[in-house]
Amino acid sequence: MLGHMTTITASIRLSKSKILSGLQCAKRLWLEINHPELRGDDPALEARLQAGTDVGVIARREWPDGILADESNYDRALAMTADWVANPARPLFEGFFAFDGVRIRPDALVPQPDGSIDLYEVKSSTSVKDYHLTDVTVQAWVLRNLGLPIGRVFLTHLDNTFVYPGGGDYRGLFRHEELTGFVAANAWQVPEWVARFRSVLGGSEPAILTGTHCHTPFSCPFFEHCDGKQPEFPVGLLPRGGKLVEQLRVVYNAGFERRMLRETAEHVPHLAKSLNLISERVVDLWPLTVISWYHPQMKGSWSLKKVLPTVASDLDYQANAVTHGGEAAEAIAEYVHPMTSKARRLEIADALREYCKLDTLAMVRLAHHLEAIA
Repeated sequence: MLGHMTTITASIRLSKSKILSGLQCAKRLWLEINHPELRGDDPALEARLQAGTDVGVIARREWPDGILADESNYDRALAMTADWVANPARPLFEGFFAFDGVRIRPDALVPQPDGSIDLYEVKSSTSVKDYHLTDVTVQAWVLRNLGLPIGRVFLTHLDNTFVYPGGGDYRGLFRHEELTGFVAANAWQVPEWVARFRSVLGGSEPAILTGTHCHTPFSCPFFEHCDGKQPEFPVGLLPRGGKLVEQLRVVYNAGFERRMLRETAEHVPHLAKSLNLISERVVDLWPLTVISWYHPQMKGSWSLKKVLPTVASDLDYQANAVTHGGEAAEAIAEYVHPMTSKARRLEIADALREYCKLDTLAMVRLAHHLEAIA
């Protein structure tokens, strides 16, 4: 078992995150490994990652006697993991493990009185998502193949009914959803994924066109690279008529917008019916723009930040306190932080309203532009 662990070197090319990327799109995985320099900036992703890190730190309080593998020193972290495997007396956070070239760092491995070890994966969401199931299945597969006696498997997420009482007291913040049965029934898929994605990485760049998969379940950081190469897009949806904007909800990333509406409906069930009706009326302007509009200033890209200045140059995001999605995510994180003052929350709320108002106006202007040239 320890022999497998010591194979964690730069030559290993897969991890649970890389497998998740491959399941979304084989081309994304290939680009992540072979051309990471083509990755676009995604401030929103950075904000989400930081939120996940913060939640993970708080979650460790669930097991106060746990030990954290030293993240600042790679060799030391490996040694700490090996020592723990030899004597798993206390919970281990962020240990280093690898089997058959697949690396993982479990959030928490918690020894049980019967000698088994429970696996916990911590997420900053308020429910279990489909890709979370893949995440824990890969981790359990690696650990069991290393010989660890993994018993139960849990997805730990935020409880949206939690009310922060202050004073750093986060008891009751988390819910532990057991996924042991699902993991056992689906572990057989992991070696198939590993073989498939090794084959992908051993070949040339996959010829995959952009589409809804570019934004589901995550926005792909290589979208602009792929979109710039896009040939003529097939006509999938071409709504006409003078009342387009009044009748439909126009967006520029239908997969993301529908996912946000669905998750919001889960969090506020009394609004679920209205939110689901909105979701049914969503029309994505992106494919319509691709087949209908091009301007030299776009430089081969149909991302919204390239398109909008060519159709509505008077709309200036830079004049706002919140200028893009990454700053919006950061603003929301600051708003919900317990140390943020009431006055500051009012400022943030005003800034977010102005940003959303401009975003909505941008969609209306783009929709009217596309109607005018149709």
